[in-house]
Amino acid sequence: MKLFLILTCILSLPVYAAMDVKVGGYLFPPYVEQSDSGHIQGITPDLIALLNEHQKKYNFQFVFTSPNRRYRALKQGQFDMIFFEMARWGWEKESIVTTQVFHKGGEVYITLATPGKKQNYFDNMATKRIIGILGYHYGFANFNSDIQFLKKNFNIETTASNRDSINMILANRGDIAVVTQSYLERYKMRQPLKAEKLMESKKYDQVYEFTILLRPESIPDVKTMNQFIDELTTTGQLQLLLKKYGITSPKKE
Repeated sequence: MKLFLILTCILSLPVYAAMDVKVGGYLFPPYVEQSDSGHIQGITPDLIALLNEHQKKYNFQFVFTSPNRRYRALKQGQFDMIFFEMARWGWEKESIVTTQVFHKGGEVYITLATPGKKQNYFDNMATKRIIGILGYHYGFANFNSDIQFLKKNFNIETTASNRDSINMILANRGDIAVVTQSYLERYKMRQPLKAEKLMESKKYDQVYEFTILLRPESIPDVKTMNQFIDELTTTGQLQLLLKKYGITSPKKE
C-alpha cells in the first residue's frame, strides 16, 4: 500500500514542457539552405536538432526570415536569437547581445579563369562588374548593404544565392562574384567540370567570426548559450557537424 501511494505521488507530479525558443535564419548556404523541393536544411537546422538532443529544458525551433527582414523580425520578437551572425552586419543600432565567437569562415572572390588572368585582377573592384547577394554585407563595400549605396558606388548586380552568383560568372554576366568559401568548396566537389572554369581569389573579402545574436531579454541568455556551445565543442559534436558540411578553418590571407 505504501509503495502504491509513493508511485501515485510520483505520477501525479506536474510534467513541465520544454520552453520554446525561436531561432531565426535566412538563406545563407551552407548555414541555411533550401532544397529543390523547398525544404529548409543546412548547418543551422542541424545545430538546432543537436541542441534539442543535448538538453531538454528548451525546445529550439527554426523560423525563416530574409536578410533584410531579420533586424525588424528580431526586434519584434518573431524569433529570440539568430545563429552564425556578426554584429557588424547591420546590427550596430539594434539592441542585441552576443555570445563568444564559436566558428570562423569567410567569403572569397571568383571570376572566369581565362589566359593571363592573375590574382591582381581582384585588386580593383571599382572597375569590375560585381555580383553579390541582396541583403548581404561585404568587406569591399565597408559592410554597407544598402542597395542604393552599392549601385551608386559600384557596378553591382544582386542575386538570391551563391549558386545564382556562380552561374552568372559562368555565363559571363559579371566579372567578379563574392561567394561563401564553404559553399564554393562543396560546389567544387559536386560540379568539378564547371569549377575548373573559375579562378578563386587567395584573399578574402571578409573573414567571418560567428556568434549567436540574442535579444537582451531572451531566455536562455548569453551565458547559457555559451555554456551549450562549450559543451558541444568539448564533446566534439560541433566539430563533427561542421565537418559534415566540409567546413574547415579559413585559409590565411
